[in-house]
Amino acid sequence: MGGEIPADSGDGKQKKQEQPRISFSQAFDEVQQAPGVAPGALQNGEKPKSLDPFYTPPTDGSRRPGRATYGTDRDPTGGSIPRERQTEVPGNFQEHHADKARDPNQPYSRYDPTGRNQTAQVDIQQKARADAHIMSIIAKRGLANDISRDPDARTADGIMRGSTRLVVAGLGGVLASKSEGLINTAAERSVNFGEGLKASESGLKRTAGTVVEQPGKFWQRFGTSTGDYIPTKGANLAAEASTLRTGMIDSMQKIATEGSDDAAKALANHKLPILRGSITPDVIATAKTSPGIWSADEIANLEKISKAEATLAAQAKKAGGAVADDMGGFKAFRTGLTGAVGTYGAVLADRSLAETISGNKNAAAESWNVMQWAAPASLALGKTTWGKAGYLGVSLLGSRGTDALLGKAPDNWNAPTGMMDWKDAGMLGATLTLASRIPNPIGRVGVALAGVTAVKGIHAFEDNLPGNLKATYADTKEQVVNDSRERSGSSLNAMRESYQNLSAKKEDYLFDLVRASDEQMKASWNLKKQDGTPLLSDDMKLLAYRQDGVMRRSLADETIKNGTRIIDKSKVAYMLEGYNLDLNGLAADLLLRSASSTSGAAFMTQAIINNNNDSSKPKILVEGSQPTQAEIDGLNKFTADTRKNLDAILDGKHDIPGAINELSKPKWAGANSDDLLRTVVFEVDRQAIKYAKKGAGARDAAVAAEQAGNTAVAEMASREKQDCERMLAKLFRDQAVAYLAMAKNKLDHGKDGGGAQDLLFNEANNQHDLLPGNRRKAYNGAQGAILMAARFGGGFDNPDLKQLVEEYNKLAERVPATIRNNFRDTKLNPLNVDNGLQR
Repeated sequence: MGGEIPADSGDGKQKKQEQPRISFSQAFDEVQQAPGVAPGALQNGEKPKSLDPFYTPPTDGSRRPGRATYGTDRDPTGGSIPRERQTEVPGNFQEHHADKARDPNQPYSRYDPTGRNQTAQVDIQQKARADAHIMSIIAKRGLANDISRDPDARTADGIMRGSTRLVVAGLGGVLASKSEGLINTAAERSVNFGEGLKASESGLKRTAGTVVEQPGKFWQRFGTSTGDYIPTKGANLAAEASTLRTGMIDSMQKIATEGSDDAAKALANHKLPILRGSITPDVIATAKTSPGIWSADEIANLEKISKAEATLAAQAKKAGGAVADDMGGFKAFRTGLTGAVGTYGAVLADRSLAETISGNKNAAAESWNVMQWAAPASLALGKTTWGKAGYLGVSLLGSRGTDALLGKAPDNWNAPTGMMDWKDAGMLGATLTLASRIPNPIGRVGVALAGVTAVKGIHAFEDNLPGNLKATYADTKEQVVNDSRERSGSSLNAMRESYQNLSAKKEDYLFDLVRASDEQMKASWNLKKQDGTPLLSDDMKLLAYRQDGVMRRSLADETIKNGTRIIDKSKVAYMLEGYNLDLNGLAADLLLRSASSTSGAAFMTQAIINNNNDSSKPKILVEGSQPTQAEIDGLNKFTADTRKNLDAILDGKHDIPGAINELSKPKWAGANSDDLLRTVVFEVDRQAIKYAKKGAGARDAAVAAEQAGNTAVAEMASREKQDCERMLAKLFRDQAVAYLAMAKNKLDHGKDGGGAQDLLFNEANNQHDLLPGNRRKAYNGAQGAILMAARFGGGFDNPDLKQLVEEYNKLAERVPATIRNNFRDTKLNPLNVDNGLQR
């Protein structure tokens, strides 16, 4: 079988064979044939057999123009895929790069009089700017989903969310139209039940009856779509008529089902349809002229019901129209959707007007948001288009007047009242649709205001929960301060949990902090002040190490919990949740650097302790106290826990077959495999080059330290070299998973055996793929990635690598048969071309 990698020899381990010493950089340029690989695999210098008998390979080794390739730099049609790593596009270019702005009248202002470049000083403020950015998001969280002011709302995902909310608003309208009868019935029963209690001899029951009937009476007076049920004098005709009708229906129903007299049962069945229908004067006249059917009391009750219906019709006409008909589903959907759009448009207009009038770009984030109530009230109050427009105009003036009179709104008011999400959309659609059915203007406005108030109350509750963004970030900053003062193992873990909670809110917040921490440490670590003293004192470096290590550990833990993050500039999404696989090394990289930072913190702590033990040197205090050995112990334990999590990623056993099956689905490895290519294949290339250089540097540092007799530095450098080798082995295993998944997709669908072959078999003269920087890879396909993983991992002992070999061999066995079937397929090979190799 071409390209097969042999299985284990049977003892669970393969014997490691001596290999020539090879440097990290050589590993990318000279991938030799792995020991024991089946002879069917392509050897160094060997070119794959062409499937086209008329194809003559170019003499310069390049591919024939027009042939679609299946490597990592091409899509299935042969088009190139950009290799640039995708990063999130900043919402406002000028704000994002404000620190780089220069006065055009002073082109040399970046240099001080001594000629020393000052641009590095700007980078020192990276963490402060990241902190300010998060605080600005917190301050403007009431503008979330504002398409004019929230950059997230203008992404493809944000537009999709906005469109979904419009659908929710329409569905809210449909739900309201279907619930209208239920609301009227509930109000009617409330009144009837209250009237029954009021007839009791008990004073307590009479009081309860008065309380119980009030909601029903209120709805019947102001909310029902059939007008005002409550006469100005006397008892409630509607309630009395309903009670009479219900009682008569129940009595007739009992006779019809339980009576022993057949004649009585037949008479009851005759009366039931009449009682359930409209009691018109004609019905009463017929009842009076039908002796023996209706009793005098029954006729009197029918007259009361008829009178109540006539009163209702007259009052409905007086209030604004005849008794409303049932609203169709399409009309209800349209009413809810247009109501939500109208409200949203009015709110955006109000915010723009606020910014224009005041000249303050933060005016919308400081408003009392009166328009959130005034807009739906205006739309409900107006009966015509011009009427609605007029009320909206008055509302705009009222909203601007409120802000001018009261000034800046408190943050705890602005944030929840300014929010507009799916709950707002659904409630607006429902309440405005229901309001459109109410003839009483007080009822229409009341329903609209009640809906808005209910949702804003939910927002206020959510915004003040302990886990919201504002409280979480405040808690995070507090834990950082506590750790700087306490510096114990428990304070490290408390800070870690707080940062992890922040990451769970929106991962980019913690990503920004980690990135800013990295940039600031690089920029300021070795800078000097004007007097020649270090810009960062030893205590500042110690605290920076502690915070950096905890942030990276928190981000890694949160990332691995969600799966492998998809590299995309417009969304935060994951693949392979629950596999704990970290398929592009992002979490492993964070854990490695976290361990490095906390180890650095322990080193700095020991250095300060040594300094303080020397009576000839001034004491170094960290937040007012001297470091102790207990701090070093806490840091070492934290580092050990971090490495335990790292070992689970690098050396633990994962569900490789399950991951390959999941990624081979069309969603990931089908015609549009960009996410898989960018997230795994391209990212692994980038990370592998970084770790190859880092490992080579660590190797050289270890050799130099050994020659200088510095054992401690030599051990640290040797440890770093081993970490880099383990990381490289893991990265190449990840890349093999991606290649196998894409090859499996082609084989499962049976249409591209040649493409699967390119993705599986290593081709020593790689004409397919480029590394960043346009360097040709010296390996390719799943087989090449597996061989690279074995080289850096010291053989095939890794449990994940064993599974990869098994999956590779299974897929390799399917390639020849699939290619033969492709040649036999008249659609794939309409000219019946046969190169003599496949038949």
